Amino acid sequence: MNPRPQVLVIPRAHLERVATFQGFLPDRPGLLEQILEPTELRFMDRDAAEGDPNFKQLIPYMVIRHGSHFLAYTRGKKGSETRLHALKSIGVGGHVEPCDGPARDALLLGMMRELREELHLSSPTTEQFLGLINDDSNEVGAVHLGLAYLIDVVEEPMCADLALVNPILEPLASLRAKADQFETWSRLLMEGQAGLDSPELPLKRFEAVQQQQKSKASLRRGDS
Repeated sequence: MNPRPQVLVIPRAHLERVATFQGFLPDRPGLLEQILEPTELRFMDRDAAEGDPNFKQLIPYMVIRHGSHFLAYTRGKKGSETRLHALKSIGVGGHVEPCDGPARDALLLGMMRELREELHLSSPTTEQFLGLINDDSNEVGAVHLGLAYLIDVVEEPMCADLALVNPILEPLASLRAKADQFETWSRLLMEGQAGLDSPELPLKRFEAVQQQQKSKASLRRGDS
């Protein structure tokens, strides 16, 4: 029998000790480290977490930028979150799982796994933490906390996940003009406070994480 899927969570009480807010909270010194306090991180059965607003499931929500254009798509019926089907989005990502490593290390490794599962990317990427997304106004947002990242890619991204329907690269201004078609988290990031139009980062900060993933895969295969 397959074990029940588990996801990385933090107690809602811990989030509220760090910051009480609704909507988008821009990054500030120490914010990410406070949220990812190791003593507060734990894995929880996903079915239980989906019905318990006392916990927040941590979701890396990655906005993909290629030059001056951003990846947008429609959430198709093959996606696991049925409550978001048919909504447009600029965020890719998903739950962090025990296969990504110990809770204290799992976030970045989980982000890289999600990128590989959802996009065809052969070149290194750069990442910039933008801030937190919290929206308790609906049943999806009540049990999830978004960790928003801006991911710059060198090559034009190609979608690998069939749940990402009608992908398109568009300038930020064009996306903002039709923001009412997008899911709440995407709208919050497009409202102007997230820094999506900040300069590209020159450092390939994901390279170390990519090497960790390769090392884990080699160990699983028994490579020398």
